[in-house]
Amino acid sequence: MWNLDTLECAQGLFNGHREPVVEFAWRNSLVVSGDRGGSMAIWDINTGQCVSKLPGAHQGALSKISFFSDGQNSNIFLSTGLKDGGLAAHDMRTHKPIKKERVHNAAINMLETTKSGYVVTGSADKTLKTFDIFNNCTA
Repeated sequence: MWNLDTLECAQGLFNGHREPVVEFAWRNSLVVSGDRGGSMAIWDINTGQCVSKLPGAHQGALSKISFFSDGQNSNIFLSTGLKDGGLAAHDMRTHKPIKKERVHNAAINMLETTKSGYVVTGSADKTLKTFDIFNNCTA
């Protein structure tokens, strides 16, 4: 984490990954990072501490991480796999997956959420898919 006024390192996030970090998402004081091996970590940027490690969230590199917000609560974040075509929804309160499923036959290159509870994925398999977060991430 860098202080943009002084251009100095304000906080380092270490010891959360064995593989290089390839993706991250930031929401308020939390950062979720994902690595080339498919593991993720949740960080408190105020303390620089790893809150939770999520090993083996995907098989191979993560391609996208996104927080879901319905405008009121933000207790869910989503992740997609570059090699496994998987979509996973994770509960930040329990640090456990809510749903994990292979939804594409190739890398997922796009992940977007809407306030009305939909997730849209775009893949190298030339398809777009829509999922309903409030209905167990069903297509």
